Amino acid sequence: MICRDAIHTKDKLYSWGISEDSLCCRCSNGIESIAHVFNECHVATEVWKEVRSRNQEYKDAMDWDGEMLHATSNYSGLSL
Repeated sequence: MICRDAIHTKDKLYSWGISEDSLCCRCSNGIESIAHVFNECHVATEVWKEVRSRNQEYKDAMDWDGEMLHATSNYSGLSL
């Protein structure tokens, strides 16, 4: 769903006239897009740090496209 851009984030809902705003409901500091929800929001950043730590993976965070490429290359078929 994420790779197909098929998640109804607030930026999409706002553009369709369904939501009153497009701000992230977790941080209120950015437009709630897929990239923001899963990579740019400080909440997402903390979640990814924990996932990396539990997988003993110590790499620097990348932009959204880099993270998606890394995940599909390294975690295909695995459950996080």
